Amino acid sequence: HEHRPPHGGTAVVLGREAFHLELVRTAETVLLTRYILDGHMESFLRIPAPSLALETTVSNRTSTLDLLPVANAATGEKAGDTSQFEAKADWLKTTTNFSGRVPSLTVRGVSFTNVTFRFPEGNE
Repeated sequence: HEHRPPHGGTAVVLGREAFHLELVRTAETVLLTRYILDGHMESFLRIPAPSLALETTVSNRTSTLDLLPVANAATGEKAGDTSQFEAKADWLKTTTNFSGRVPSLTVRGVSFTNVTFRFPEGNE
């Protein structure tokens, strides 16, 4: 079965579809946004992380993005209790494809390590 990312981004499955990440690249603002979602990509899941690491490889060069929590007054989300994390990187303006790895992430008490994917293909 297929899951549709709510923002039209790239789906990255965690575990056996226990949870998903959605990655959205916005070239104009050189921004990469990561949303944490349930297994069906229907509900946003807040986590208490102060930041989330994402290892990226572009043209054989690997670097780490530190995505920071985003507050949203409309949903009541705030740093330390949010489903949305963002990072800026100049290479996002022109790079449309890259390899990624989530070194570690804990969602609702379940830990995931070394989750790999291709952008924009995902890992499903």
